[in-house]
Parts: sequence; structure tokens; C-alpha cells
Amino acid sequence: MKTLLLRNWNVIRVLRLAIGVWAIVSAFQTNEVLLGVAGGLLLGMAVLNIGCCGVNGCGLPREKMKDQLL
Repeated sequence: MKTLLLRNWNVIRVLRLAIGVWAIVSAFQTNEVLLGVAGGLLLGMAVLNIGCCGVNGCGLPREKMKDQLL
């Protein structure tokens, strides 16, 4: 779990974290529940390093890609 939180930080992950924190803070200031939920989702995606497709969920195995190219 420690390696999941501390490794593989890229620009998109940091951007999700920043937008999520901004959205949660803004939601508390304006009492907007929906903005807080969206911020929580973005924050969770950044901390757990998951996206819409999961970790490498959109990638294809190399063998299938090689067969399609030939």
C-alpha cells in the first residue's frame, strides 16, 4: 500500500490531486454537495492511481498488437 501511494506519480495524477483538493475546499466554502462528491472522486482516483479504465485497463497485450500490425 505504501508503494501504491508513493510511486508512479505523473503529471495527470498530480493534476487530479490538485483539482480534487481544490474542489473539496471550494465545496466546503460554498456548501455544494455535488462539487464535494466530484472532488472526492478525483482525490480518490489520484491517491489510488486509478482512472476510468483502471490501472492499464485500456492497454492491449503486445501479442495481440503484433498480430494486428502484420
